[in-house]
Amino acid sequence: TNEEKSEALAKAFFPPPPAVSSVQEEYVYPEEIANPGEITEEQIKRSIAKLQPHKAPGPDGIHNIVFKQCKDILVPHLLRIFHAIFLLNTYYAPWRDFTTVVLRKPGWPDYTVTKA
Repeated sequence: TNEEKSEALAKAFFPPPPAVSSVQEEYVYPEEIANPGEITEEQIKRSIAKLQPHKAPGPDGIHNIVFKQCKDILVPHLLRIFHAIFLLNTYYAPWRDFTTVVLRKPGWPDYTVTKA
């Protein structure tokens, strides 16, 4: 049935969320950092320009069109975030997650098996 298919796909693509937040209650954030210069606003703007505006959003729910329409406001903030990533040699763990959209394709053999 369609319900069984959706349950199988949900189990295959969407593991249960963690029971607790990964952020410590008393976390002390590092001091604000200056722009070290590894990446430029122009590079971010070029990357945003290449985004397909109507692709499905990721786990944060933000559509690419938001980045494209609001780039002048967002780019300075994104620049500081990216500089911090490089300077602190870290990567924000939730950004490693992504959303997979399953589309029915003509001639596909079997949708009851998630790996078909």
